Amino acid sequence: MSTLKRDQLKTQVAQAKKGEDSLRASAVTGTETANLLYIYQYDGVYEAQAVNVATNEVKTLVRSTQPIDSISGTADGSRFVLSMRGAQSFDIYELIGGQLIQVTNDSVDDVRLSASTTLGTVAWQRNDPAGQRVRLVQNFTGARQSFDITSTDGTVVSPGVSGDGSAVSLIEVAAGGTSSAVGVYFPGSGAYVDVITKAGSALRDSSVSNYGQRVTWLENAKNVYFYDANGVNNHLVASSNAQMRRPAIDPSGRVVSVAENGTGTYQGYVFNVEDATQQAVGLPQGEHDAYTWSAPAVTRSGTPSQVLKAAGNTVTVGALTLQVPAGAVERDTVIRSETRDLGDIAPQYDFGGVSALKAPVTVSFTVDSTRLPSGMTLADYDVYVNGTLVPNVTRASSSVSFQTATLGTVELASRTPWLETGSGTRNVIVPSTPDETMPQSVTPGQIQAQSFPAGSCADQLQKAINTIKTALREHWSVKLNIAKCKQQPHSLEIVVVNMNKPFKNDLVYRSSTDASKPIQLISLKDLASGASAEAAINGFPWGPEEARGSAYTSVYADKGFWVGTTHARGQVLKVRNDGKPEYMFAMAAPNNLNVQAATFPSSEYTAKTYDSRFNYTLVGSTTSIIRKDGTCNPNLPTTETPDRWSAIGFGNNRIVMVSSRGGRGEVTTTRALCDVFLGLNATSGAIRLDGGSAAGLWFKDRVLNPLAFNNPDRYLVGGGLRQIASAVVFKR
Repeated sequence: MSTLKRDQLKTQVAQAKKGEDSLRASAVTGTETANLLYIYQYDGVYEAQAVNVATNEVKTLVRSTQPIDSISGTADGSRFVLSMRGAQSFDIYELIGGQLIQVTNDSVDDVRLSASTTLGTVAWQRNDPAGQRVRLVQNFTGARQSFDITSTDGTVVSPGVSGDGSAVSLIEVAAGGTSSAVGVYFPGSGAYVDVITKAGSALRDSSVSNYGQRVTWLENAKNVYFYDANGVNNHLVASSNAQMRRPAIDPSGRVVSVAENGTGTYQGYVFNVEDATQQAVGLPQGEHDAYTWSAPAVTRSGTPSQVLKAAGNTVTVGALTLQVPAGAVERDTVIRSETRDLGDIAPQYDFGGVSALKAPVTVSFTVDSTRLPSGMTLADYDVYVNGTLVPNVTRASSSVSFQTATLGTVELASRTPWLETGSGTRNVIVPSTPDETMPQSVTPGQIQAQSFPAGSCADQLQKAINTIKTALREHWSVKLNIAKCKQQPHSLEIVVVNMNKPFKNDLVYRSSTDASKPIQLISLKDLASGASAEAAINGFPWGPEEARGSAYTSVYADKGFWVGTTHARGQVLKVRNDGKPEYMFAMAAPNNLNVQAATFPSSEYTAKTYDSRFNYTLVGSTTSIIRKDGTCNPNLPTTETPDRWSAIGFGNNRIVMVSSRGGRGEVTTTRALCDVFLGLNATSGAIRLDGGSAAGLWFKDRVLNPLAFNNPDRYLVGGGLRQIASAVVFKR
């Protein structure tokens, strides 16, 4: 199985040796303790079994010589539906109290049902002379209402029913099989939403979460894809050289299961597509075929979920309230939220699941006035949504409210620049002319004083130098809060470390037990907190980890190997020899007095003409930002697609670390990085580190720039924090 998640999020759940026995469709039931349901075949006998995942107790529900094709169950585990293959048809049975009751017979290919305590919506694929279609039955245990879903352009197959019965996913195959499409049908309103169409691809085995929010499907029998109604679509969850079948997403939309027909075995795997810090359900070891989910996969922990009601409602997230008017959303819609304390007077609130609204919602939240820097008030703060300034904000003594037709990352940002020290004090930045010689810019034939547009990020950084120096005389590090730098177009978090303090520098990583892939990838949070770091930043790229044939290969594995020249604690971990240019950022061993740093090109490293003291921590990069002569790298691209980047450099007794912020619209150019180092007069040298979803900056006790929900990588790297190879850390 070519997984795109860490090993601990890939749970092998059951097994059977091919040729001797096999496993068929299964389901998970229960709430606090889930039951894994599967069909086990051996010697011509079929057994539907349930495994209690808490105790690993196995219970046989049905034993039959008649082939059992699929099974699903209610959330409380009291009732089940099975499809069994007869001589002329598939028969559908209910299993109640150990008794099989035949419900109907039909040309059934697959049965899916909702995860309610009583059987609600059931759908299956019909194969008859009229063609392939989906039969949908509502109120399965009462006065049933049934009808067929058909297509005028082809056939409809492979249905999936959401746990709440509100949505049915479908695969629509065009006449002649030239293309396939995934769609979601909403029985309550009769609405149909197209998800994606792919020409020349064979799509099947769809599955849908509650409210139709997320959909999975199988493409060409070897790739499982994931779609989110927020526009995060066509993302690869898993791929394999072997055949796969019946991927399924749980009602919450967080967990995807899939089966692989491997060499000699059938294997089943579970993936958490959203939050790498949580295990969705603890499933027993082994291999199995495939399963649908008929119970909430995360009931005790995980990212909170709320619902925006089409009729209007109030949603509370911590100290924030959303007043949702009727008609703001077309139908009841699941949203996800996260509250991040990044050290300001109010948390950063992040919402996923819906972006554009039909009508504005009213947002209000309280602030912690005790965190205000001395001399500042709430009037100094503006509200931003997805990096865009919000007009017409109402400010009370300790709260703000406003209206917005867009949800995403909601935060306060001060117009008045200020800084937070590593000791926790908060100081207003008093703009002034720096009391040190500022950087010079080189133009053809002359050297001239560097100047920046008034009010720009670089200009405000330059005018903050004196305040920064004053703070660093007493404190070891500072985090800068300058709106012009934090918001678009720079969108950067900035931390400055005092080189005149006896910081211990280090490049930290976790060794893998796999000699061919020596690095165990873990998050910046784990690397920094494990090292008791006051400040830290991600290192250089690594990999590739696995030959997966996927555009997402380098993002989702759990092991890798060094690429750039790297030293850690004086040990040479890698010397790059592929001829690609490198520029080194290096530091000498800690000396209980100060931090000593240097930058130099790879030619000096190869010729060993650099100062050998700088062998303790060394990171090579293919891109320098500031050269040894104190100027921006003249080879930086004049036009480029902005992305998330990290960089580290130094000058005038200051280590400067910068990293891009976390949303979809918050991206940075390489030249914008140069502005920061010039503005802070840190011009002894700087290099660009890894970027994209790997970019991260740590200060005191938190990652400053986790991925936001509206960043597509968020759904696949887990929890907003990508697993990375290494981090440069500074600790006391």
